[in-house]
Amino acid sequence: MKKNYFIKTFNLIFNLICFSSLAFIVEWLSILIDTHLIEPKKSEMMGLFVPLNTLLNQASSYAHQIGIALSIMTAFLVAIEILTRLQSDHLINYFKSIKQTFKLRYFMRQREQTEKIIETQTVTAVNPIHRQFN
Repeated sequence: MKKNYFIKTFNLIFNLICFSSLAFIVEWLSILIDTHLIEPKKSEMMGLFVPLNTLLNQASSYAHQIGIALSIMTAFLVAIEILTRLQSDHLINYFKSIKQTFKLRYFMRQREQTEKIIETQTVTAVNPIHRQFN
């Protein structure tokens, strides 16, 4: 079976979205730490907090740049997929493919222990498939 563009790029796009979100969270946290923890104490101990302030500003700047770059790469890959879908298929099928991929991955994930509710008690049972194949 020949892999199409969706199959080739789905994990890449998903990982790019996760890492760009993580980069923006790191940027936001470094700004938050700098604003609320470092700035009020900066006047008290000038020599100690200046390098930390500089480090947080650089981390914020780098995280922002990485987040923007990853977001642009994600937008480019998704735009290619959308344009391809518009030419040969319907755009709604792209979103259906994403939804079905997540549903299939959830279905295929085997858990070691499963919880079943029998009457009013919760019973934990070991999954035999997980024990045999994993």
